[in-house]
Amino acid sequence: MAGKRMTARALMAGAAFLYGLAEAVLAGPANTETGKTALQEITLLSGWAKGQLMDQPEYELTPIIVRLSYDPDVWLHSVGLDMPGQWRLNVEPFFSHTWSPVSGQEYGCGFFVRWQYPMGKRFSAYLEGGTGPIHMTLDSVEQSTGFNFIDQAGMGVTMQVCEKVRAELGYRIRHVSNAGFKERNGGIENDVLLLGLSYEL
Repeated sequence: MAGKRMTARALMAGAAFLYGLAEAVLAGPANTETGKTALQEITLLSGWAKGQLMDQPEYELTPIIVRLSYDPDVWLHSVGLDMPGQWRLNVEPFFSHTWSPVSGQEYGCGFFVRWQYPMGKRFSAYLEGGTGPIHMTLDSVEQSTGFNFIDQAGMGVTMQVCEKVRAELGYRIRHVSNAGFKERNGGIENDVLLLGLSYEL
């Protein structure tokens, strides 16, 4: 019971931090040279994920992700730095419903770095990687704790649909473990396919 209370407090503290960060960025001044604010895009993603478990049916789930994309150049230009290519710092709170081996939930938040490369006027390709906390209701041989960390790497393509809307198709591989805090800690891997729509601010 004490462990569950600690996990709930940690998640509430994390949510409060993200809310404060988003408010600070939205309310903060724009870059005086470019006129841009740091928050560039909001994306809604969903899809399907599948992974193997040792002594249970496959781990299948449907994630729902809200992505807040920030442009680091807005801050870096103010101190005279410039990064090659198009970079984004993404914050992704998420909720997932698990369908197999039993009905359950996941929730947490991912923190990503993404690099994008334009391919013509409408298309771009990207690479991304990140980590963050996750709480799972799954009871498995692999993991002894509900609170874990989720490491992810992925790639995909985007297409401009209209002036401010882009569609996205992406693939990720993710690894869930508790970073060695407690045994068992065998880890769970999933392949993730995502579809999304982004709105440029």
